[in-house]
Amino acid sequence: ENFLILQAFIASMACYNFPLLANVPLWNSKGYIIALLLHIALSEPLYYWIHKMFHRDYLFYQLSYYPPFLRSASILLQVVLAYGAESDRILGIPGEELKGIYSAREFVWWYNGHPDCSDLDPDLKSTDTAVILGQGNVALDVARILLRPTSELAKTDIADHALASLQESSIRKVYLVGRRGPVQAACTAKELREVLGNVKYLLDY
Repeated sequence: ENFLILQAFIASMACYNFPLLANVPLWNSKGYIIALLLHIALSEPLYYWIHKMFHRDYLFYQLSYYPPFLRSASILLQVVLAYGAESDRILGIPGEELKGIYSAREFVWWYNGHPDCSDLDPDLKSTDTAVILGQGNVALDVARILLRPTSELAKTDIADHALASLQESSIRKVYLVGRRGPVQAACTAKELREVLGNVKYLLDY
């Protein structure tokens, strides 16, 4: 968009300084040639010169199209990039280390094809019930994966090994366990609609 503004500015200045250009229609060959000359001789060199000048280190943070954390990087001592959990949260609940209990990170990485959890192999056959601790978007996403028909999952980018396991899954009931009521749930309406659209549900609190 900056380049278009520059083009319009140069064209306006050219017409202002050379009134004859204002009467040249752009849809004939003469108009095309004049526009091309203005573009090659003025617009391109001026644009790249300005672009190079404003990309120097001492000016980069003044440009509005840089992300906020880059604009502030030169004046702040520390910049924190928060892009998701890389480790599990230990709840301190007796038995959480038993077989068949998985962290959200492990399970999500498993069906998303993360190489660190591709061999997780959760047991989805020995019971028809799964319990998920949490009421956030991740909890709902896990529930959606467990309950969504595999014919629909096959159309997504879910990992092949996860799809194969889910096709043999016996899970038919999923409980979401939260500390508080549905009003305090941390999930978004979009995630909730995707889960409730295909299943029967019961709220008990």
